Amino acid sequence: MEIPNINKRIRQIIDYYANGVVKKFAENIEMQQQTLNRLFVIDKRTGKYPIATTDILQKISEMYDCVDVNWLLTGQGKMLRNNQKIENITGNANNNLNIGRDNNAGINITSQHVEDFIRITEKNQEQTDRMLSIIEKMVNK
Repeated sequence: MEIPNINKRIRQIIDYYANGVVKKFAENIEMQQQTLNRLFVIDKRTGKYPIATTDILQKISEMYDCVDVNWLLTGQGKMLRNNQKIENITGNANNNLNIGRDNNAGINITSQHVEDFIRITEKNQEQTDRMLSIIEKMVNK
């Protein structure tokens, strides 16, 4: 029995936002870790994987509003919505950054988003450094 596609997409989100750490992701969306863990383990009574509940999907979409809900539900499109042209940026004392877009809709960037961006940037830098090291070794042979 194969894991349902929607659960696989949730796993992709966990990998992207929490480096695959279910506990961290569960804390981010204010759910119990075991609730998410169950999505990836066959139910002994039914012999099937459980399917994500609407509560889980709602919490993911509320916490990670850049995740495309259509992709989450159907698998069509891309995981992350495309950002539109930025017109203005303001911040506040709650570590939130409000960005107005050209269609007058706003998005809210929290300190968690910034931490995720920093983590991704650091990971990219590590990969770049490794690649440069390999290239340097090849050139010096």
